[in-house]
Amino acid sequence: MPALAGPIRGPARVADGDTLVIDGTRIRLLAIDAPEMGEPLGGRARLEMERIIARRPLDCEPHGHDRYRNTVAVCRRGRLDVAAELVRRGWARAWRRYGLDYVAQEDEAKAAGRGMWAPGMEAARASRRHP
Repeated sequence: MPALAGPIRGPARVADGDTLVIDGTRIRLLAIDAPEMGEPLGGRARLEMERIIARRPLDCEPHGHDRYRNTVAVCRRGRLDVAAELVRRGWARAWRRYGLDYVAQEDEAKAAGRGMWAPGMEAARASRRHP
């Protein structure tokens, strides 16, 4: 496993709804799960991530690595927690297996019927490979 790096800062490229690349480092956002690009809603999750980042530099604090050797991190655009905003908009889930950090945002998105929680999205949500 690669050594845990210090903070990672800079402009990000969106790989998918929960993965970014900064200066060649793949970063998976901590404790969330978004639809993959080959799944229903994957393109929309990616688009929302791009909107949240808004072509501004990010500051990411690494918390380790996942099984694919991606850096797992909390990333912020200024004071905005990118993962929290994606979950709040309804395009990712709080991945409770890895932390409870974003459960309140998921509950808010569900109650408001935002993103994947909107009426009529049941089949798309059910197609997810991850819980």
